This record gives sequence, structure tokens and C-alpha cells, in this order.
Amino acid sequence: MERERLSFEIIVVDGGSSDGIPQAAAELGARAVAERRRGYAGALETGFAEAQGDYVLTLDAVLSHEPAFAAKLWRARSEADIVIASRYARGGAAFGGTVRI
Repeated sequence: MERERLSFEIIVVDGGSSDGIPQAAAELGARAVAERRRGYAGALETGFAEAQGDYVLTLDAVLSHEPAFAAKLWRARSEADIVIASRYARGGAAFGGTVRI
């Protein structure tokens, strides 16, 4: 985002972890917020409600999409109302492992 000269905020939605996620997020300049409703959709709803910008980019903590990919999504923003990176779309890929925890 800095390379694109954009102001941004990073919001980490914490689902009640016990491994110091809020502290680690703060140390790295992000803001951690507690998940308001359990599950993936709940995490997205919480993040959307907390976001203050005009655009929202979601990334899973498991890095199924490389953060550097955000620049490509940013450049595509004027082509549609919603820009989605999906491993299910033609040319899509995911970089996570085959096992999910």
C-alpha cells in the first residue's frame, strides 16, 4: 500500500485467540478488534464495521493470497463495483496448504 502511496489501516479481527494476537498486531501498527460473531462471516462483518476507508481489502491470516497482490486489486478497482480474487475463477490460485486448521 505504501508503494501505491495510499493511506491505509490494518484491522486484525481476533476470534478470541490466546496467543497474543492483539498485542502483536499493535506492535506492528495494526488495530486488533474482537470478533463480534463467531465464524468467517462474523469476522468479515466485524472488519467491515470497523473499517474507516472508502475501500476494503480482506486477507485471511493464513496468507491464501499474497499481500503484494493487493496492488493488482487496487488497479482493477475502476473496472467494477466489487473486485474479488478467487482460486475458483479462471486464472485464480491459492497459496495456502491443503490442510486447514
